[in-house]
Amino acid sequence: MLEVLGYGDRALTLYQRLFEERPDSWWLPGQIGVAAASLGDETLALEADAWLAEATPPYRLSTVTTWRAAIAARLGDEVRAVALLKQARREGQFWSSTHAWFHLHDALRHNEDFARFMAPHG
Repeated sequence: MLEVLGYGDRALTLYQRLFEERPDSWWLPGQIGVAAASLGDETLALEADAWLAEATPPYRLSTVTTWRAAIAARLGDEVRAVALLKQARREGQFWSSTHAWFHLHDALRHNEDFARFMAPHG
């Protein structure tokens, strides 16, 4: 959440240091990608997305896809973000309160496809 409070550069440095110590961490590339995208570093954000696309953590695939959606949303690629959310749902995402959701709601709150996707379905 540091990037949301205006400390994006500090957040990115922190996440990168942690990832150097824990290269097996599946969630840190999501944090790195979102922070990088928030700072306008598209190259680093897309590198993080590519790492996540190759990640196969047990029982976490849909959460990884949700982080990829958050990166896309922060990059301004709303179409891709919503498509990744739909993919995450197919993968079994149970819409827990993950940090990625804050970024999704913040970046996509005015997107009609996102609103339809998030609307209750009976």
